[in-house]
Amino acid sequence: MDDIYCLSGIRRHRRMNVPPMPSAHLFLHLGGPVRLLDSDRSVPPAVFADAWFMGVWTRRFLFEYPTRVRLVGVHFKPWGMSPFAGIPASGLHNRWVPIDDLWQRSVDRIRNRVGEAASPAETLRMVEEELRSRLTDAPLRGLDLSGTRAGGWRPRTARSRSVRSPTTPG
Repeated sequence: MDDIYCLSGIRRHRRMNVPPMPSAHLFLHLGGPVRLLDSDRSVPPAVFADAWFMGVWTRRFLFEYPTRVRLVGVHFKPWGMSPFAGIPASGLHNRWVPIDDLWQRSVDRIRNRVGEAASPAETLRMVEEELRSRLTDAPLRGLDLSGTRAGGWRPRTARSRSVRSPTTPG
């Protein structure tokens, strides 16, 4: 994850034109519906009233916010959403998907919990807790690099990791 943030209040601009960016997102909106428009006119607009995942975009898109906004967002590294969403990053390339498509029947529980938060700090803490719980339950996907380094090198055991001179017998 890169960051978790909150937007709340009355927006000065109802529309936000977003350029292509090398990050994936999770959005949880606690206000009215948000409309998303792809710069590719063949893609129909999407309206989300709750929460959605959004993959890495290689073209512009447009957010249309309601007058009053209460949005929690999470920026992920391009590949960083996979352990949370449960699908490869390529599955969300230039796409947005309702959260319940990936986390079945979760949005109401998350909205209720976050909606009761008294402060933005508490809201962010609750979203972070939800993400941590999803990470621990996430099955391993893709390459298993735990315990390996580039080139297939495996670290030695903890007691034999001391640095030795090439001339020191070992």
